[in-house]
Amino acid sequence: MRWRFSTLEFIFLLLVLAGSGVAYAWVVYGDGALIGATFAVFICMPVLAFERRIILRRLYRAIHSLPTPAFLLSSIAVYFAVENLGFVAAGVVLKVTGVLQQSWSEAMVPSFNVLVYALVVSGPIIFVLRVRELLGRDVFLSLLMGRYRKPVQEERVFLFVDVAGSTAYAERFGDLKMQEYLGKLFAELADPVLRYRGSIDDYIGDAAVITWPFDRAVADAAVIRCVFDILD
Repeated sequence: MRWRFSTLEFIFLLLVLAGSGVAYAWVVYGDGALIGATFAVFICMPVLAFERRIILRRLYRAIHSLPTPAFLLSSIAVYFAVENLGFVAAGVVLKVTGVLQQSWSEAMVPSFNVLVYALVVSGPIIFVLRVRELLGRDVFLSLLMGRYRKPVQEERVFLFVDVAGSTAYAERFGDLKMQEYLGKLFAELADPVLRYRGSIDDYIGDAAVITWPFDRAVADAAVIRCVFDILD
């Protein structure tokens, strides 16, 4: 599944990361807000970009196919690697612009505490984004706003996507292969659903139930476009 940030989400994440860098600089050094914000953005954004499948997509898929212990260790190793690259990039930018007065070695080699702090900051953000992705944007926001405490009536459009030939596939290759196939298929299906601002309401066997608020569904033929993107 390929997923990208919306413009507002991207701006919000930048502000959160920059704010965390400013806080770190004030607590540890007593100043250096601009330097702290720059390092925080450059260090944490590659981690989030990796988690959202914007960069290193093949590596992401390979890691997520590993057993849980190997998955956790591999993820942490990748996080530290991309954090180091981000730190180097930030150090180069700050040194070239004259903002950072330290030596090149200090500007380009992060301390262990800095890397751990970056994981502490990016970890909760990744968790929230994963939960939102699992539940769907509308469901997640509705839970936060308490909409489900009181029933509401609304017009919605439903799209039912069913996999043709799944029974024959299962009989030929077995149940485990079938479940693996459906998992990969539904993961790819989520991309066009998110692109056209729908939400996957439920999975029923080899079928997915996708839904939109009526106005969003008919705007620019979003439902029809989503169908053709799923077929592609």
